[in-house]
Amino acid sequence: MRQRLFAISLVMLGAAALPAGFLAVACSPAERSFGDGDGGGGTGGASPTGSGGASPAGSGGASPAGSGGASPAGSGTGGGVSAGEGGGGGTGAAGGGDTQPLPPEVVATGLDDPYSIAVDDQSVFILSTSTLLRCPLAGCPAPVVLADGLGPPANAVIATPYLIGVDPNFVHWLSSPNDGGSRRYYRCPAAGCVFKTPVEVWESVASNLNQIHVSDDGVARISDKFDVLECDNGQCERIRCVSADGIRSFVMDGTTVYWAHPTDPGGVYFCDPGNADGAIQLHAEHGVVMAIHDGIHYVMNAAKSTIFACKKTGCGGSPTTFVEGEPSLTSMAVGPTGVYWTALGTGMSADGVVKMCPLDGCGGGPRVIASNQARPTSVRLRNGFVYWSNRGLSGSPMSGEIVRAGL
Repeated sequence: MRQRLFAISLVMLGAAALPAGFLAVACSPAERSFGDGDGGGGTGGASPTGSGGASPAGSGGASPAGSGGASPAGSGTGGGVSAGEGGGGGTGAAGGGDTQPLPPEVVATGLDDPYSIAVDDQSVFILSTSTLLRCPLAGCPAPVVLADGLGPPANAVIATPYLIGVDPNFVHWLSSPNDGGSRRYYRCPAAGCVFKTPVEVWESVASNLNQIHVSDDGVARISDKFDVLECDNGQCERIRCVSADGIRSFVMDGTTVYWAHPTDPGGVYFCDPGNADGAIQLHAEHGVVMAIHDGIHYVMNAAKSTIFACKKTGCGGSPTTFVEGEPSLTSMAVGPTGVYWTALGTGMSADGVVKMCPLDGCGGGPRVIASNQARPTSVRLRNGFVYWSNRGLSGSPMSGEIVRAGL
């Protein structure tokens, strides 16, 4: 497989020539603050968030949370995402033990098909049809444009839910160029790209890049059809123990990589580059999203409307059915309070849902966090909240929104 490496270069400019907020990247993560700057104009207004007065998302209110106490942020293992964030393999902070979870509230609205999101302590980062946006969690009257001229998602109905990640200094994402072609890996300072121009890091010659996980140290792991790649400071190398044809999803657990593919034979496999054993099949149930938490591997099989669970070291090839009978699954996140997922509904009306079950199982049935959602996807966990994007309905431009609810 041929690869094309691109060295990331920044044009040396005078401070006066840099976009507003760009110099914020020089601050330490604890000091980084972007404010509400106009960023070149947003795509829509938003309801402010906070502890009260937020707009409800759909008609589905939150039900009481489980009886467990709070756990530290990022206390589990998974996907190499930022501490405290879950989604497509991450873990998140648990909510309070005795208090009612906060009902759904809108973080940002008036968006053009927000199909993938990432969340840090201050902001939600949003991939929309042609732009990369940032919305402060404290309120987002106008999203900040970090980059523009991006290509639209490859699938107009169900897009890959995890195409963006963030570390303390940079935002990383996968998208096509606006003139078409396969997805490429881009990276820019979290305050914004210079002149809003995406900086390309890597392009797969063989196939489309389909999922990204980013750790706090800035290392990005990316999958394409055949490989899982590890990218550090603009240099990408394949993880050599991975051998697959048709990777659907992956997740990291330390140095061990788990991936799923559907054929020859299909299922979930894992390997450690430092171990001579090579790839080992965990079980035969593949899926489009995976996560690991507290020693358990979860995989979401949308075709079977089921989420499966298995000890990460093995379950005799027979995973447990964690929840079934959940049609049109689009994304999943796992954290100390439970397993969270989104379901599309018909995709023709606002009939999507966001649900969860505690880690000890779904015996009592899932808890509905929000109903009447417009194509929900890309669920994330962060600091006591579950976040997701509503892509909006076809024929209703600028109807997308970002929503959150208490865990």
